[in-house]
Amino acid sequence: MGICASNPSKLNALMEKHNIEVGYQHWKDMITDPRIDVIHNCTPNHLHDDINRAAIEAGKHIFSEKPLSLNADSAKELLDLAIEKKVAHGVNHQYRLNAAVQEIKEGVQKGDYGRPLFIRGHYLQESHTRKTDYSKRLVPETSPARALADIGSHIADIINCVMDMPIKSVFADMLTHHPYRYDPNTGYKIEVHSDDTTTEEIEKDYHDVANICIEQGALDVLISDTEERNEIIWKSRGAFLEAIKGSTTYMDEIDVVVPRSRVNALVEYTQEVEDKVGLRIKCFGHAGDGNLHIYLLKDDLSDEIWNLKMKEAMQLIYNKAHEFGGMVSGEHGIGYAKKPYLLEAQDPDVTEIMRKIKEAFDPKNVLNPNKIFALN
Repeated sequence: MGICASNPSKLNALMEKHNIEVGYQHWKDMITDPRIDVIHNCTPNHLHDDINRAAIEAGKHIFSEKPLSLNADSAKELLDLAIEKKVAHGVNHQYRLNAAVQEIKEGVQKGDYGRPLFIRGHYLQESHTRKTDYSKRLVPETSPARALADIGSHIADIINCVMDMPIKSVFADMLTHHPYRYDPNTGYKIEVHSDDTTTEEIEKDYHDVANICIEQGALDVLISDTEERNEIIWKSRGAFLEAIKGSTTYMDEIDVVVPRSRVNALVEYTQEVEDKVGLRIKCFGHAGDGNLHIYLLKDDLSDEIWNLKMKEAMQLIYNKAHEFGGMVSGEHGIGYAKKPYLLEAQDPDVTEIMRKIKEAFDPKNVLNPNKIFALN
């Protein structure tokens, strides 16, 4: 058995206290020692990936304190590597061994509490409640995951353990209680982010997306990672609509939403409709949620020709959105004008459920009477 610690005096004290014969001042020396078969990684979070990876590559069995790595992609790489190298591997979440957690788990499995529908958990820790509470775990450069990995992962693992089923997806609403921390000894000011790991993932994703955009012919990509850039983009977004308005005599809007994977196809289809119908069409929208604002422009068309072309274009685009698995509207009300397209796109059973709900809350039909459907 061996132990590793970078501080020589602390290393010697631990070896003496626990009667350990072999000591190392660097983890690489421990991993390369042929006498060592299993590594228990208890280092700070930011070192986990390097040490776990090196141990697995060396054929050592690995038991790592959580987290295995600092993001999901690298953790998956380590898991695949451990399987490939045929080494035993595990990640420790010690709170699942708490007696109370085990008692709840046993009760759930026996059915003592009925069928669980909702689980709420709290991690109560007072060690960092004041802005002058400081530890190296708060330093962004050496601990990018912080609370999300340090304590948030325990809640997730306890739920996994108690319910005996994997978590399929996670949605997090995070808040930074103290945006800045202060080292009481040095006065060093530390900026703290609540979504550290999330931000790291997003940064990787938007760089990947930017590269794809460039490969597909984009002239440039602006990554909005500052308040100033956010403001510029928001003003530009407002200017789009004003520019479209200023370029025509009248316009009508098609507001549709489609799966994000079909946004590009729908934009390309609007260009086909523009040529087919002979009507100028401009569009922009929210690529992140699949919502598109498509504007049909009247220009110098007569009212009669405009109404015919507008209805034809609307029908084609709404039909295509429905074909793509979309809906008539992604964020706005339907209104009288869009009512026929909603009823065409929506399952009749869904429409009937909506009608029954309205009837239950508004039996006299005084709120927007007959706006979408008439009540019996």
